[in-house]
Amino acid sequence: MNKENQMSNQNDVTLYDVKLIFKNWFHYLFSKWHVFVLVGLFCGALGVLYAAFDKPVYTAELTFTSENEASGNFSAYAGIAAQFGLDMGGSSNSAFEGENLMYLMRSRKLIEKTLFSTVEINKENILLINYYLRVHDFEVPGNKTGMARKMTFTNVKEPNNRNRDSVLQVICKNIDKALDIQKADKKTDIIVVRLKDTHELFAKIFVEELVNKVIQYYTDYKVRKIKQNVGILQRQTDSVRNLISGNIIDIAVSSDLNVNPTRQIVRTGVQRKQVDAQVNSSLYTELVKNLELSKLALLKETPLIQIIDTPMFPLEKKKMGWLKGFVLFGFMGVLFSFAFFIVKRILQT
Repeated sequence: MNKENQMSNQNDVTLYDVKLIFKNWFHYLFSKWHVFVLVGLFCGALGVLYAAFDKPVYTAELTFTSENEASGNFSAYAGIAAQFGLDMGGSSNSAFEGENLMYLMRSRKLIEKTLFSTVEINKENILLINYYLRVHDFEVPGNKTGMARKMTFTNVKEPNNRNRDSVLQVICKNIDKALDIQKADKKTDIIVVRLKDTHELFAKIFVEELVNKVIQYYTDYKVRKIKQNVGILQRQTDSVRNLISGNIIDIAVSSDLNVNPTRQIVRTGVQRKQVDAQVNSSLYTELVKNLELSKLALLKETPLIQIIDTPMFPLEKKKMGWLKGFVLFGFMGVLFSFAFFIVKRILQT
């Protein structure tokens, strides 16, 4: 019994000590209420000042969808073409579909192509990268202050220009961070492209130019081999057609020269040219078939991307309000001062 009473007394003392500690901490922190109020008001005033000078961030949003042609349809065209000895090249739909297409849009190559696009702004033709430098303030590590804004880019490549390349690299990284590319829904092929920027006009123009560059690059990639086939077949068809025209002229000339129809030897030249004309005509017929099949496949492969919605003014704007700045900064100030007094009390004990 004595042992149980001792254990009970020890537990009672422990709970009492805990209550006493909390009570002491409460009185200590409550005694600093005036400090918390002053710090909260001061930090809240800083928040209002920050909100006043904070630049709004605009979001330009564009949605598009990439066409997914059924491979069976393309195989049907390719099978017909194969009967005439034509290689259609196969469908390349999987190369830049889905996640790969989204990664392509974030690639440095496409971002640079977009930045070096010539756009018309306020009746002035200007490279988009030069307009970016005009309306943005940023610094390049290792370069002089304000050097980037004084730089002017041209479409002419300048190899081994470190200052130019460093500025271009920083701009591409800034845009890549501001880009948000994702699918509208997992069950659809609709892709949403968003760019957040402090300049409304640049955000809108860049998103539109970027998607146009992707469409051009994507289309050229998918139809490159078919275009080559069409070009080759077109040249061959034109060449054979010229040969047929030449054969017709040669037959007419030989017939005019054959003044003695009773001699068979003089007719062999005309007959030989007639055989050449018949062979060329058969070849021309097959080439025309193959050419039309190639053109049909080329039409089937384009266009590959369809734009659904484009950004419109005014763009969505986000800016910290004065009330939000006051509450947020004030709360953070009180929180840090609260932590400061706790640490100070612990170190003194």
